[in-house]
Amino acid sequence: MRCQRGYALAEVLVAAAIAAGVFAAASTAISTSIRLSSRTSDMAMMLQEAEAIAARLKGGMSKPESLEGYEDWTIEYEPVELGANRPGAMNLQRAVVQYQKDGRNYAFDVLVQDGSR
Repeated sequence: MRCQRGYALAEVLVAAAIAAGVFAAASTAISTSIRLSSRTSDMAMMLQEAEAIAARLKGGMSKPESLEGYEDWTIEYEPVELGANRPGAMNLQRAVVQYQKDGRNYAFDVLVQDGSR
């Protein structure tokens, strides 16, 4: 009987195909992870901006003052009916703070005291 040394071509091709599959799966997983991490970072930044605008609104700043430095944001006001006929009732407005950029549109609600905004 002859001693066999090395691997047959078929074995090498199967091993190469398996390695290519593992590499493709790993690179897809890494790519997805990077994309999701970037999107999560964008969402965190957007939420921080929304909180800053909400704090400005609640602090009594006007609409233009509240949006200063936030060009991708808009504010629309809507009245809120909370027992308006009762004495001492608070007049509130619902400020819809919207982020619009690159086809994305997110809205946040902020309740503020009714005033000259």
